[in-house]
Amino acid sequence: MVPLASSPPTLPVPRSSPLWPVLLTLGVLAVGCQVTPREDTAPRALAASREALTATWSPASAIKVSRAFHTTTQLRGGEVLIAGGIHVSSSGGSTLAEAELYDPATGTWSMVGSLHTARSSHAAALMPDDAVLVVGGSSGLGIFTSTERYDPPTRLWKPVRPMSMPRHQHTATTLRDGRVLVVGGWKDFQGTALDTAELYDPVSNTWSATGALSTARASHTATLLEDGSVLVAGGRDATNDLASAERYDPSTGQWAPLRPMNASRLQHTATWLTGRGQLLVTGGDPLGTSAEVYDLASDTWTPVPSLAVPRYRHTATRLADGSVLVVAGLDQSSAERFDPATRTWSPAGTLSNTRGGHGAALLPGGAVLVVGGQEVDLTLGNTELGTVRDERWRMVGTMERIRWMHAAVALSDGDVLVVGGFQWGNTGLAAAERYHPVGPGSGSWSSAGAMSTARTGMTATLLYNGKVLVTGGSNGSVLASTELYDPVTHTWTPAAPMQIGRNWHTATLLPDGRVLVVGGNASSNSNQVLASAEIYDPDLDTWTFTRPMVTARYLHRATALADGRVLVTAGNGSRLLESSAELYDPVTGRWASASAISSPRVYHTATLLLDGRVLVAGGMTSSLGLIATAELYDPGTNTWTLTAPMRQPLRGHAAEPLADGRVLVSGGVYGPGMIASSADTYDFMTERWSPTVPMNLGRNNHSLTLLQDGTVLAAGDAVSSEVFLGN
Repeated sequence: MVPLASSPPTLPVPRSSPLWPVLLTLGVLAVGCQVTPREDTAPRALAASREALTATWSPASAIKVSRAFHTTTQLRGGEVLIAGGIHVSSSGGSTLAEAELYDPATGTWSMVGSLHTARSSHAAALMPDDAVLVVGGSSGLGIFTSTERYDPPTRLWKPVRPMSMPRHQHTATTLRDGRVLVVGGWKDFQGTALDTAELYDPVSNTWSATGALSTARASHTATLLEDGSVLVAGGRDATNDLASAERYDPSTGQWAPLRPMNASRLQHTATWLTGRGQLLVTGGDPLGTSAEVYDLASDTWTPVPSLAVPRYRHTATRLADGSVLVVAGLDQSSAERFDPATRTWSPAGTLSNTRGGHGAALLPGGAVLVVGGQEVDLTLGNTELGTVRDERWRMVGTMERIRWMHAAVALSDGDVLVVGGFQWGNTGLAAAERYHPVGPGSGSWSSAGAMSTARTGMTATLLYNGKVLVTGGSNGSVLASTELYDPVTHTWTPAAPMQIGRNWHTATLLPDGRVLVVGGNASSNSNQVLASAEIYDPDLDTWTFTRPMVTARYLHRATALADGRVLVTAGNGSRLLESSAELYDPVTGRWASASAISSPRVYHTATLLLDGRVLVAGGMTSSLGLIATAELYDPGTNTWTLTAPMRQPLRGHAAEPLADGRVLVSGGVYGPGMIASSADTYDFMTERWSPTVPMNLGRNNHSLTLLQDGTVLAAGDAVSSEVFLGN
């Protein structure tokens, strides 16, 4: 920390002033001083909440040193680094050099060294090698040119070349080529705004000048666009709040003016709406409540409904579903969520403190971590976790026929292919259908032709070339035949047959593009259980035996691990249900025994989690019948641990990982003749299950398929289908 040298007399400086953080640490502003509120601080009623939107905020581990006006940077492994800022307590204030790192796996903070220069109102950028570059900023000692680099493996800070001129309340943006663009900022405490920009090259550790802005500015935003350019909006020059915007082209090093915003603003937020070509800008001084969207293609700004309350020095975080969560701001504790599809705001709960100048980061499990900030004239050391769910099931198109125990595959173009399975009368289906989530006829099904033979107990695997390989199954007798579906020509063609006919086997895509087929049953009466395994080469259209498993099994599960190995779990053995597990290494072509799960089971699910572990849930055992237990396999330690059980015993349920890392489980059978419509999510961060909105229909032996927009398609056990919408 940089301690106070003295306690100067207090000055009436508004908290919107760019000098406020520095003056507060110097004691020029008295703690608890009266600040005249702006006329727009009266809250308005929030828009009516959509029925399925829920938002919860809960306390998380406190940081070691309370702070505001720090930088918050999320590393690629999910950890969150905070650095610098100001610290103000009832005994005085200081500028910080301390840095802390949040580990989302343990939910704890640890100190990670100190900056060489204590600073606040600086900027930080994540570089391609996961290092963090911290540039400029200020303290009571002045405004800095200095630059530092944080190295995650060593957790050390290292000075690098300084900028050409001092700046604070500037921006730093990492370009696609790895360079960092630093733009504008205040040059001094007298309010001299900069129109200059410079580029840092991490390879050569050098700074170079680039094109100048058309308007000097500080307290603006800078956003990297999908085409690699950078959009700068708003801020303040020496005398005026700005509505102007400009765009930087890294290939030319030049700026081009854009249409101005509808409102001048500084200390606002700007969030790119992925996949829409649009930028959402919210709040900021002086209006506080206004929001607008910039469309890159038409170069137009369009007002959208206002925020519920005025916000500046707030945060805006893009969630996994593409919506934007806006949190707090000076004198505010509420949060609200923007839906880009409907351009509407919904309330998203209330934090325990009002806060501004805080940080926010989206964690791997989908929660938003809010860190520190300023409440009145003190800094906060507490942190909070916010979870916003907009979850509901929406009925979509109707399939041509009822099917269950089918196979479903997400195609490269975003469609979903369903093939085979049982129909009424327990006979197999040859017909295939295709679901179209977007484009003309979105939400509808169409025929995808028919396989050469009806199949049940088959597999379907998307190959790297975009085609789908269907293997084996039964049509009254067990099949060795295989077929290929071409989604471009909508045609089925025969492929080379497997070495052995099998059904209720598994097929797993390997990292090199080949397909591993394992186990199954070679007899329609389930008395010829297989341990054999074979590999399909799509380039050669050939099948080759690889080493067999240690234990013969069918109705097991096979999960491709992050390291390329394949984990096979449980299933029906030759005589009894299995608790054993095995690991296949495609590099060596060998199997190795893995630790056994605690309960033998069949009709279970096995899902790869974001952290590399595997979640096995539910199913049935011969002695206990249906079970609710769930277990986690850790490939690093080759161990299984029990985790929280599901709400009810289930078999025939479906499980699918969501875009935010949770696992969605729905449907199944929970008793004789009792088919579930319930749905739950498993959070690997907390290792807990949470109920969500139930499906519109009970479903058993159905499929869940993650779509490209983050929604999930539920199909089967009825002609109707539905989509889970949740972030």
